[in-house]
Amino acid sequence: YFTNSTAHLAKVDPQGNILWDRNYNYDLLTFRGMSFVNQYKNIVALGLNNSETVSITKLDTSGNVVWNKAYYDSIPIFSIYSSYNNSFIFLENSYYICGAKANIGFIIKTDTSGNVIWNKRYPSNWGIFSIAQNSENTFISSGRADEDAYLYCQKFDSSGNVIWGRSYRNDPLAGALGYYRILKNSENNFALGTTSGYNFGRLLTMDSLGVILTSKFYNYPESFYIEQNNINNTSDSGYIVAGSLDSNVSFSEASRGNKQIDILIFKIDKYGNTVLIRNNTVTTESSGIDVYPNPYNLSFNINININNPNKSEVKIFLYDISGREVRKIENNFFNRGNYKINVNTPELSSGVYFLKTIINNKFYSRKILLIK
Repeated sequence: YFTNSTAHLAKVDPQGNILWDRNYNYDLLTFRGMSFVNQYKNIVALGLNNSETVSITKLDTSGNVVWNKAYYDSIPIFSIYSSYNNSFIFLENSYYICGAKANIGFIIKTDTSGNVIWNKRYPSNWGIFSIAQNSENTFISSGRADEDAYLYCQKFDSSGNVIWGRSYRNDPLAGALGYYRILKNSENNFALGTTSGYNFGRLLTMDSLGVILTSKFYNYPESFYIEQNNINNTSDSGYIVAGSLDSNVSFSEASRGNKQIDILIFKIDKYGNTVLIRNNTVTTESSGIDVYPNPYNLSFNINININNPNKSEVKIFLYDISGREVRKIENNFFNRGNYKINVNTPELSSGVYFLKTIINNKFYSRKILLIK
């Protein structure tokens, strides 16, 4: 099955042959996502109807509409409920959809016929963008805290009652993290990995109390704009991340300028290490790069072994835990040989930092700890 933004759905066999191909008009103008239910006997799709308010459509496996229902308070055009690509969780006995009505987050629970069981607003959220199931009767959602778009998560029960809510506005571990996708991982914790920003991506995990367990950045060249649009679990307890990558970004003019857009797909293992990014290996360790001492006090050393017989372009940057560049250490060409670079950082405060090294377009990331 595949969908696009013009509410078109097709079924293909494993060889790519089209079995059926349907367009959906009026009640289902735009798809936001879909899920199989009833042991794959039906498809439930989230979308927008002709009034651009959220709707649920149930289909059989031949693509025929079983029912379609839109959700609004009174007159649709004045009472629009907005939803997004991951704003749903369709279970066997009930459906949950979320989003924003004006600047207030909402969650709607329906039965399997689309009838509303409850419809609740959450003023602490400017929008609720994704829902993950924690247990049979509890869920965790990710959303937007305020106009500055900081992450806000909340746990709620099957009646819509909030168990806890937490804003991550002042938490540096959640800096620059998106809220468009939350999912439960193999360890019964939760992962968030959508974001958009200059030259970095994100992955964060938290427990069912909202406490951050891990927080990682994935850095790219300075001239790249990264969008991580979706994240899903993989069979080996890791993650697959999909999005887009724009090159030729003009930072001096704060503009994305003459874009060269490419699809971005990369794999993260269960430890949070990136396996592959656009055919460039990204590792947390490298036999050609050594950083010591680590932890360090005021200064640390970087040893680099260049094996390439030709000159190699070497760039080294230091980032804080929020993804902000705090030091440009090196940007030069190196001949073959061993090099030692001393870095003195008296102006930095104690904490975790990330050293990004780029050698001939291969990326290496090392976490270092400053203790004063």
